[in-house]
Amino acid sequence: MTDASPKFAAVTWNVKPGTEEEVAEILRAGGRPDSFEITRPDGTPAGRLLATAIFMRGNQIVRVVQYEGEPEALMRHMATQPAVQKVEALLDPFLEKPRPTESPEGFRQFFLDSTMRCLQVRYADRPL
Repeated sequence: MTDASPKFAAVTWNVKPGTEEEVAEILRAGGRPDSFEITRPDGTPAGRLLATAIFMRGNQIVRVVQYEGEPEALMRHMATQPAVQKVEALLDPFLEKPRPTESPEGFRQFFLDSTMRCLQVRYADRPL
């Protein structure tokens, strides 16, 4: 594993106005990944998924992921998780702008296009 320090990634997208409650239910009911261990294509360890959180304000959604390891491996991992694929398919009809998340390459592109820049992370037990 190249970098074990925790990182955060946040992606954002919009759903069609008026669909917020349907979308909220899809996201609340979404399943957990099969694995929290992130690997490279050759199976070697590349990190670990630590946590995810999903926020909504109006019709804007933000998914925050805390992870250790390589961002590219995280994207590949998320794209291949059946629970993530199921939620993405259920969300498709409600999106303002379609996302090509049905393939790892499409998911990666969506992730790159919609990633928010992390400006700061503060931990209670670490000096500033």
